[in-house]
Amino acid sequence: MHVYFWGTRGSLPASITTETIETKIFKVIQMSRSYILDTDEAINNFIHTELPFAVRTSYGGNTSCVEIGGQEEYVLCDAGTGLRDFGNDYMKTKMTGRENLSNVFHLFISHLHWDHIQGFPFFVPAFVSGHHVHIYGYQADLEKTFIHQYMLLPSPFP
Repeated sequence: MHVYFWGTRGSLPASITTETIETKIFKVIQMSRSYILDTDEAINNFIHTELPFAVRTSYGGNTSCVEIGGQEEYVLCDAGTGLRDFGNDYMKTKMTGRENLSNVFHLFISHLHWDHIQGFPFFVPAFVSGHHVHIYGYQADLEKTFIHQYMLLPSPFP
């Protein structure tokens, strides 16, 4: 089993800032001073074994979506904007044909705050024939919320 965090940010998705990227680059260069990085293999080894998680990766950009892998079918917790990246990665992998991927997704919704459901309309597999998405949650109005989530409502502005 593996757990992959496709989104962990709070209420609103946010992209990584230039300042954060520059800080990470500076830290990597600083940490690399005592290593001989004269081959691509040495560079990759340095990145994957020497750099701490917070330096070599990023997190917090997308809203809540967690994949619990290792099953025959996909298990996902919450449908924040991270669900879009999961779906895009799934479709890209499926298009290569190198892996026999399941077409069944079990999506557990913790609660109906916007940041936990806003990614669903961008989850491509839900709109491609042959895929099956099962949505679970304890909320009495779960189905109604998903049905009405993106309906065009009359504008409150004159």
